[in-house]
Amino acid sequence: MKHKNDLSYLFKKISKLDIDVFIGISYTIFLIVFGDTGNGLKNYGILTDDIELILSKVFGKEQINNYFKLVSISKENAESVIQENNQIRNYDLHPFEISIFTRKPFLYHKSQYRILKKEVLHHHFNFFLYEYLKMNYGNEFTTEFGNRVEKYVKLGLDDLKVSYITESKLKNKIGKHESVVDYVINDNILVDVKAIELRPYEAINPTKELLANHLKDSITKAYAKQMINVAHKLDKNREYFGIIITYKELRLDNGRELWNLFLRDETLKMRSEEDIKVLPIDNLFMMDLKTWDYLTQYMKDTQISLLDILRKVREDNLKPDTMKFEFQMHINKYLGKINLSYLRDAETKL
Repeated sequence: MKHKNDLSYLFKKISKLDIDVFIGISYTIFLIVFGDTGNGLKNYGILTDDIELILSKVFGKEQINNYFKLVSISKENAESVIQENNQIRNYDLHPFEISIFTRKPFLYHKSQYRILKKEVLHHHFNFFLYEYLKMNYGNEFTTEFGNRVEKYVKLGLDDLKVSYITESKLKNKIGKHESVVDYVINDNILVDVKAIELRPYEAINPTKELLANHLKDSITKAYAKQMINVAHKLDKNREYFGIIITYKELRLDNGRELWNLFLRDETLKMRSEEDIKVLPIDNLFMMDLKTWDYLTQYMKDTQISLLDILRKVREDNLKPDTMKFEFQMHINKYLGKINLSYLRDAETKL
C-alpha cells in the first residue's frame, strides 16, 4: 500500500534490506519450520548449513547476512538487545515483559542460528516490521502506518460490496471542520481506525489512571468526540453502533468493560448523559485488524449483515453466561478458512 512516505525506503535505510526481501526470507523460513512437506526443523531448531545454503542461493549471501543481523542475538549484541528490550522500569515486573525472542527469535551460537522455541515465530513474523519501524521512526511511522490500516479496512468493505461513506465524503456532508469517523457503513455503523497499542507497563498494569491518560487521544476521542458527534449530525433518532479497529490487540474489546475501566469518567468530561444515548456504550466494540478480517470472512460466508451481527453480540454481552471479553470469541466457532480476495492476492505475490 502507498501513502505519502515510502516505508520501503525507510526500512532499507536502516536495515540494508528491501521489505520484499525481508518478507521473502521470513516466509521461506516459515515454510521450512512449519511446512507440511516434511517434518519441519529437526536438530532442536537449528538452521543447518544446508538451510542457510538454500537461503543464500535464493536471496544472496549478503542479504541473508543482513537479515540475521536484524533478527538474531549473538554474543556481540546480547547486552544491547537486552537493554533495548527493558521498557518497564519496575524490576519486579520484568518477568511480565514480552520476550526479547519475539523480536530476535534466532540465537547465534557455535556458528549456527538456533530457534529456541518455534512458536515465538508467529508473533515475530506478524509484528517485526511494525515494531522495528515504530522503534526507529516513532510518530512519523505511526501516522503513516495508521493511514495504511485505514486503507486496509476499506479492502474488506469493498470485498463485501457494502454501502459506506468515507471520511472525506462525510466531511462534505456534515461540515469540513467537524470531528468525523473514517467510515459510516449502511448509514448507522461508525468505524474508526486508531494506530494505538498499550505500552508494556499499561498492558500488565491497566489501571484507570494509566488507561485514561494513554487512550484519551485515541479511544476516548473516537467515541466521545467523533462517533457521538457524527451520530448527532446525521440523524440522532437512528440506532447507531461503533467499531474501533486497532492494528494490535488491546484486550479491551468489550464496550461495557471499557466504560467501567476508564471511558465513563473521560466521556462525561466532554458529553452529557443525554448526548451519549445516541450511541450507547453497549453498542461500542473494539477489535484488532485480524479480527476485522475474521468478521469480514464470517459475513462473506453467511451473508449475515454486519448490523445483525452487532445486535447479536450486544445481546450476548448483556448476559453473564454469554458475555465475551474479546469480539472474535463471538464468531470463533463459525470460522473456516480465510478466503478474502485481498489476502489471496497477497498470498499469490508471496
